[in-house]
Amino acid sequence: MQKKMKPGRRYFIINIDEPYAEQIFEVLKWGQMSQNKWPEGDISFSEWIKQTFGEQHPDEPFFSAE
Repeated sequence: MQKKMKPGRRYFIINIDEPYAEQIFEVLKWGQMSQNKWPEGDISFSEWIKQTFGEQHPDEPFFSAE
């Protein structure tokens, strides 16, 4: 799920390559789905990565150092 960051709010940000990232994703997805605010449907963590970041593997750097 992609949302714009809103001024004045505090955010919890993690790297998707952390060993606990999939568990965090499942908790966030469940919470948003229970409020009918998860437009992607019941998708897996790997499918969410593909939809959000393209075909890029999570072990590859998202941002270039150049």
